[in-house]
Amino acid sequence: MSISVSVVLLSGRTANVDALPTSLVHEVQEEAQFQLGVGLRCLISDSGEVLPPLASLHSLGVADGETLTAHTRGASLAATGAAFALLRSDGRVVTWGDSDRGGDSSNVREKLFAVHSLTATAFGAFAALKTDGSVVTWGNPGYGGSSDSVRARLTGVQQITASAGAFAALRADRSVVTWGHKCFGGDSRAVRGQLKDVEQIWSTACRCLAMHCAAFAALRRDGTVVTWGCAAYGGDSQAVQSQLRNVQQIEATVGAFAAQREDGSVITWGHRAFGGDSGSVQHLLKDVRQVRATLGAFAGLCADGSVVSWGLEMISGNDLPLDVLQNVKDREGLFKGG
Repeated sequence: MSISVSVVLLSGRTANVDALPTSLVHEVQEEAQFQLGVGLRCLISDSGEVLPPLASLHSLGVADGETLTAHTRGASLAATGAAFALLRSDGRVVTWGDSDRGGDSSNVREKLFAVHSLTATAFGAFAALKTDGSVVTWGNPGYGGSSDSVRARLTGVQQITASAGAFAALRADRSVVTWGHKCFGGDSRAVRGQLKDVEQIWSTACRCLAMHCAAFAALRRDGTVVTWGCAAYGGDSQAVQSQLRNVQQIEATVGAFAAQREDGSVITWGHRAFGGDSGSVQHLLKDVRQVRATLGAFAGLCADGSVVSWGLEMISGNDLPLDVLQNVKDREGLFKGG
């Protein structure tokens, strides 16, 4: 038995969609998008919850006659090192640039509709995540443009992360699928059994063509971290694995990772030239509230207002006067009360 759902834009325009209780959210979204003639980014329930595109109406408690609010999607650009891709507001994709580095998408053009987001590797490949959780790839085949070897597993994808030469897809079941060049993290078979209950994925050398390898780091729900890819650039975290507990956030330079833990400490690994070795400043990394990264250095903001930096000295700020890096007070009181 079908149900009727109204999808309303903020302007007041409405699409009436007939669906089954077992219909998925993205199917309702695509039909509403067709009726309204505009690209839709997401559907929101009357309680203000963003509805997961791969969930069924029944599982979310969407009943007959219910009204959902739709947020429209604007156009966006993505780029490899030599080509561009435009995600239009209607969910279709236009590409141009070096034909061998992602500028020619003619072989997959008929699949490039209902696209939710685009991700690119610096070495010439694009990955399009569609609203139904499937993935379409094109461009340099050795650096992520070909996903044939993992195509059967690229279902229910929610997020895609890129290094300079590989992709990592996070699925709805919190598992991870990787493809691309093995030196850039495209081969995760050695840790596949550990890639469960993953919350988020980061990579080194994300946009850097000068790097010859890269790595990924996955943060799991229990606060532990799994790494793979180039060992020297963050793919090997064995030296600090026992300390990678209760991790809340990870930042990455082109060659190293920094993990911020619940107790305010920071754990680093990867290439020492790019911030992988924080030994000289560990005694200062206490009660850290925020960590940020440049291409080659990290900076941590502590609760007392001081700033600690490490990595490439030319960009880490280690040559700044101490009175600049100390007493950076939190005038808005953001750190008060935890």
